[in-house]
Amino acid sequence: ELADELAALVLAGIKRATASLAVEFSAVGDPLPSTGDVCVVLRGDGQPVAVIERTAVAQVPFGEVDAAFAAREGEGDGSLASWRANHERYFERVCARLGGTFDDRTPVLCQHFEVIWRDEPLRRA
Repeated sequence: ELADELAALVLAGIKRATASLAVEFSAVGDPLPSTGDVCVVLRGDGQPVAVIERTAVAQVPFGEVDAAFAAREGEGDGSLASWRANHERYFERVCARLGGTFDDRTPVLCQHFEVIWRDEPLRRA
């Protein structure tokens, strides 16, 4: 359900950034995201709906993520307060599952992106 919601925000042009923790990548042996990376956006059923390219990546302590980034991420009501509340709950669950700890100093990977391909519905003639 969440994947469908986030994919719809990307397709609508509302979600133009995403945030994650380094441990989400290191736990599975993946490199950290970097500028220029390309990745596929999937719906909850695994169907690809877009390809995005990361245009900027910065590590920022959770407590220092700003309102501009929260708005660019486009989730909830777009406010920093909503972003912090939702991401704190999510990041705490991620850290608990992967054996890390979470607080205001935990580095967040703030990733800006642009859509470089989107699945368009077939048009009937």
